[in-house]
Amino acid sequence: MTAFGIVNLLAACLELCVPSYALRLVRRFGAGQVGSFIVIAFLSLALLHVVNPIKVGPSSGLTLSLVYMGASVLLLIGMGHTETLCQQRQKAQVDEESLRTRLDSEAKERSENLLVIKQQMAHELVRLQQQVEILSASERQYRLLFINHPHPMWIFDLRMGRILAANEAALAQYGFTQHEFTNLCAKDLIAREAAEAFMADTAKPCSGLEHRGIWRHRKKDRSFVDVDVMTIDMRFGDSPARLVFAEDVSPRVLRETELCEAQRTRILRRVAEGVAHHFGQILTVVEGQAGLLREGRQQPDEVEHFEQMLSETRRGGALVRQLLAVGGCETIRPEPLDLNQ
Repeated sequence: MTAFGIVNLLAACLELCVPSYALRLVRRFGAGQVGSFIVIAFLSLALLHVVNPIKVGPSSGLTLSLVYMGASVLLLIGMGHTETLCQQRQKAQVDEESLRTRLDSEAKERSENLLVIKQQMAHELVRLQQQVEILSASERQYRLLFINHPHPMWIFDLRMGRILAANEAALAQYGFTQHEFTNLCAKDLIAREAAEAFMADTAKPCSGLEHRGIWRHRKKDRSFVDVDVMTIDMRFGDSPARLVFAEDVSPRVLRETELCEAQRTRILRRVAEGVAHHFGQILTVVEGQAGLLREGRQQPDEVEHFEQMLSETRRGGALVRQLLAVGGCETIRPEPLDLNQ
């Protein structure tokens, strides 16, 4: 076989490879992607075959075979590049589809998460609204139980001693306005002589409602009032505080004082009555005996001694009458007295 035949054979084989490769590309990637290139390739081969009949000699035939072979090689190389590009495009499409799928999945997951968060926020809003309603009801109860309570109450800070709040009854009892009262310290309400005792009492904790005795508190007009104090420790905001129940017991203390004075006077009268009764009997006997003894005496010094005894017994009798007057057993009869005499 001559060189010319070998070249023609190679050119024919390469030309046959072009359509088979082209069909492979069409089946793999579709006519939409490689159709335009395949059309160009076949048009090029057809153009070469159109030129082939005008060859005039063996040399021109060899040249055309070489041109066929080169064109076929170029077409195969081009189709190889086209396959590579299509593979890369296909891979990019696959990656893009995978990315789109992943993004869609993430978007769906985030949407579900957002939906869950939205539901949680809706539940939280409902809970907050319920808490607001509860706080509103609690505030109404606080106003009913504290502000409008008829018993005087006030709250002070255990760390600073500053008064934090007071109800209307406490303001009326002490005579202050709300602003004036909350600008005071608890010790400002205590009598000066009881300040140290109050500080010591404040240092003692009281977990439950405890009775802390009767204290003298100062009012706005600087007068004093006796109050029966009961306290309980609590939290007011973020501060440890103490709630003070201060009941005005001044009328009761006055009544008790008057009752004690009446009892003391009654006892004193009974004692005076008893002493005057027995002492009067003794003085009567002494006075009678002294009178009898004086009548039988002639000596002036003896008579003077008995007169002195009688004078002292009469003074004792006057003291007895005074005791009886104190005891209410004898009416006092005031008489005019000349102080010059």
